[in-house]
Amino acid sequence: MPLVPTPLLDQLRTDDADAPAVVCAGHTWTRADIADEATRLASALVELGVGPGDRVAVVRRNSVLHFTALLAANRIGAVLVPVNFRLPAREVARILEDSRPRVTLCGPRHADEIDDVQEWFTPTTWVVDDIDPVATAVSPDLPDRWLRLGRLMADATSAPPSRTVGSDDLVMLQYTSGSTGRPRGVRIAVGNLAASWRGFEAALGIGPEDVVLAGAPFGHVGGLNTLALQTLLMGGVNIVQRQFDAHEAITLIELYGVTTMFGVPSMYEALAAQPDFPRRDMTSLRAAVVGGAPINAALLDELRGGGVPVVPSWGMTETCGGVTFLLPEEVATHPGSVGRVAAGSEVCRVPGPTGPLTCGGDADHPGELLVRGPVVTQGYWGCETSPVDDEGWLHTGDLGWIDAEGYVQLAGRLKELIISGGENIWPAEIENELRGHPDVADVLVVGVPDETWGETPALLLVTSAGRAPLSLAEIRSHLDGRLARYKLPRHVVPVPAIPLGRTGKPDRHAARDLVLDALARS
Repeated sequence: MPLVPTPLLDQLRTDDADAPAVVCAGHTWTRADIADEATRLASALVELGVGPGDRVAVVRRNSVLHFTALLAANRIGAVLVPVNFRLPAREVARILEDSRPRVTLCGPRHADEIDDVQEWFTPTTWVVDDIDPVATAVSPDLPDRWLRLGRLMADATSAPPSRTVGSDDLVMLQYTSGSTGRPRGVRIAVGNLAASWRGFEAALGIGPEDVVLAGAPFGHVGGLNTLALQTLLMGGVNIVQRQFDAHEAITLIELYGVTTMFGVPSMYEALAAQPDFPRRDMTSLRAAVVGGAPINAALLDELRGGGVPVVPSWGMTETCGGVTFLLPEEVATHPGSVGRVAAGSEVCRVPGPTGPLTCGGDADHPGELLVRGPVVTQGYWGCETSPVDDEGWLHTGDLGWIDAEGYVQLAGRLKELIISGGENIWPAEIENELRGHPDVADVLVVGVPDETWGETPALLLVTSAGRAPLSLAEIRSHLDGRLARYKLPRHVVPVPAIPLGRTGKPDRHAARDLVLDALARS
């Protein structure tokens, strides 16, 4: 059977309709529950005018709706747009403006937030989820322009049209920040998903006996695709956290015998920081995949000492998740590595701007890492330029090298993108917001190392003439609500002028050195 989401679930329902598929906040959905809700939702979407190629957005905390909406959209040839629930309404608006969804499904809390600022949004049919038994109730003040999901699904009596979906058909637009701070929709096709799942299965043996803890945000590829969706469609069980909580996560691991999970380093640090972590039973886990940012050696040792079999990995939205994996038994013998390349993909490096592809290098001679294979995206939504060259290589912007045994080592970023706790932060989006402040004459944002988050944003600030210097608290207060909280800077260094390079452009390397020097002296 081809690895297409809807037929896979239909077959699972036929095999064992009553088998558990998703557990969230103590409520269980069987395979039949998921399949039936997805079918009714597909019918409702068709009656709202959704057809092949149309986008359907979901804005809410992790939920069953993410699974049923993806399956419903896939059944009728539409495309899911899962939006990061951590984004404020203003940033949600940018994603919806770019993706132009025919229908947008929201949780009750997000519906309230969006309704307050609807003048920012592109035209779409707004639907609030009022059927999720573990979510908050819909506000009685929410206007009638918001359709209720329960009524739509109850009134949808016609069967959704049958559509054959091929490997090149889009299944998701997964948004990640662009080079200007604008979000970019990464085009994820059915074939990309299938190739990613094969790589995970070959490396980690994902199968129907697995129970995955799904706590990372579903608005990211690491949350929805890495293990969660794959486990569901291979017949396993998803234990969904609406948003990650370390204490609850440990309890769920013990209670349900969780076998796999995915998280960014900050999530695992929160696990290890729980006072009773050393005494808790983690023996059911066989693969705790970590991605989004490098994990430091001290945390890795602490997790392994507590019985957590950590699997460092490397990948990105453009590769549909991880393309390298370092297995638990390899961690001690290959310190700092993110593992070997998964089946079906290739990784090479470019040692210089015009150098040939090679698989060598070392810490003193890193190069940009390139990925090729069926996991690689078709490109960005609405964008003619592609991150993939004529030979099929994805230029990742990550620096590293590949040792003689095929293990990949990372050495930093080619460009200025900051990856903090697995979240992408472009300096331009912070700079653009601060340049509108009356006390700011100029600003430059750089990433600096952080033991908890991998990297964190810091800024050089030039104050307007005659104005008092702004404190970090004032800067964060100004940005709060304009940007997601994980994008707020954690350090500010006042300077008389932003350092410039020979071409007159801001010199980010010099700026970073200034910040690091100031932090070292503070």
